[in-house]
Amino acid sequence: MTAGSAKVVPLSEMRGDDEQDTRLLAEMAEEARDFLEGRNLHRNELFFGGGVGGIVAIFLAHVRDGAFETSSWVVVGDLPPALISTSQNDTAAKALLAYIALMRGWVHTVEEGTAPPEAAGVSAPADEEHASMLTSRLDMLEEDIYPVIRDYWS
Repeated sequence: MTAGSAKVVPLSEMRGDDEQDTRLLAEMAEEARDFLEGRNLHRNELFFGGGVGGIVAIFLAHVRDGAFETSSWVVVGDLPPALISTSQNDTAAKALLAYIALMRGWVHTVEEGTAPPEAAGVSAPADEEHASMLTSRLDMLEEDIYPVIRDYWS
């Protein structure tokens, strides 16, 4: 199934590499739902865009905010969750790159000693320890996970 030009599948068809991966991805779908509900975004539909159970998952959400309906990517996992616009990111792989850039922006502001952007929505303390931990996760996403999602889902 596609939503826009993104290749996504309904959650009922979401499968990981094995049973444990599928279970972890299902838990991450719940995390994505909770993240949306915590922002008062009412989800009409949620689709799986790609991911690795327990590390990162990208979901396409069709949401309603009052009378306004839109689609956004939801990135969740062992890192700060975030909403990513679909306007410039029409695939899960592009959404993951946008997520990495957003979080690297947060890390940069922490390292520079300036106020982190609220748009990043990182709930971790804005200190060098957390910035370093996030940097290592972002490096892993960029080097190991992004190529898999790009090649598999694109």
